[in-house]
Amino acid sequence: MTNTETAAQWGTLVGVFLVAVMTQWHAWKSRKQANSAVAEARGYVAKQTQRMGEIHSLVNGAMARALRTIMILAKEKAEVTGHPTDVAAAEQAQRDYEEHDMKQRLAEASRESYKAGQDAERIKHLQTKYPPQAIFNTIPATEVKVVPPDPPDSQGGL
Repeated sequence: MTNTETAAQWGTLVGVFLVAVMTQWHAWKSRKQANSAVAEARGYVAKQTQRMGEIHSLVNGAMARALRTIMILAKEKAEVTGHPTDVAAAEQAQRDYEEHDMKQRLAEASRESYKAGQDAERIKHLQTKYPPQAIFNTIPATEVKVVPPDPPDSQGGL
C-alpha cells in the first residue's frame, strides 16, 4: 500500500470519526434544549395550576358568602311572614349553605392531605437517596469538634 492510499484511508477514518462526534454533539445539544423546554413548560403548568387553585378558592369563598347571605335573608323573611313557603325556602337555603360548606371543607382537607402526601413522598425519596448514615459517614472525623461547656463561675451563678 502506498503512502497516498494510507493517507486516504486515514483521512476517511478521521472524517467518519468527526461525523460521529458531531452527530453525538448535536444529539446532546438537542436533548439539552428539549429538557430545557420541558422544564420551562413544567414551571409554567405549576404556576398556572397554583393560580387556578387561588381563583377556585376565591370563587368558592364568594359562593359561600352569597349562600350565607341568602340563608340569613330567607330566615328573616320566614320569621316575619311565617308563611310555609318562606319557611321551606329558608330551610332549603340553610341546607344549600351547609352542603356547600361541607364540600368546601372536604376539598380543603383533601388538598391539604394531598400536599402532605407529596411532602411525605419527597422526604421518603430524599431519605432513600441520601440516607442519614451515608451523610454522617462522609464527614471526616477531623472536622467534628467537641467543645466542652464553659465552667460555671466561681460565685455559684450560671
